[in-house]
Amino acid sequence: QPEKKPCVLIVEDDLETLAILQELLEKWNFKVCEASNLALAQTKVNNQKFDLILLDIILHKTTAAKLIEQVRRNSSNLNHLTPILLHSGQIEAEFMAKYRKEIDDALIKPSPPELIEQKVTYWAGRK
Repeated sequence: QPEKKPCVLIVEDDLETLAILQELLEKWNFKVCEASNLALAQTKVNNQKFDLILLDIILHKTTAAKLIEQVRRNSSNLNHLTPILLHSGQIEAEFMAKYRKEIDDALIKPSPPELIEQKVTYWAGRK
C-alpha cells in the first residue's frame, strides 16, 4: 500500500503566502490542509488529526495564541501533541516567552524554501 503522506495544517491569512506554502509542501510530498483564519483553524484542529501545524502568529486582528491554547491546554484535543511550527514575519519575545513550552519551533518570514522543507520534514515526519 502507498505510504501515508504526513498531513500539515497551514494557518496563514495572507493568501499569496498560503498558496506558495501549499505548492511547496505538496511538491515535497505532504498532504496539505489550510485555514486562512482563526475560526477555520479552530474548527479543523477539533475535527482532524494533523502531523504538523504550520502557524502564522498574526491572523487579521487576532493572534494565533487562541489556537495554541485550544490545542495545548485541552488534552482531549486531537492535536494536543501535534508539533507546532510558527511561521511569522515577527515573533515577539513576549509571545515566545509566554508560549515557549507549547511551540516546537519557529521560522521567520521570509524563510528560504530549503529551511522550510528541513523543518517541516523534521517535525511532520517524527512519528
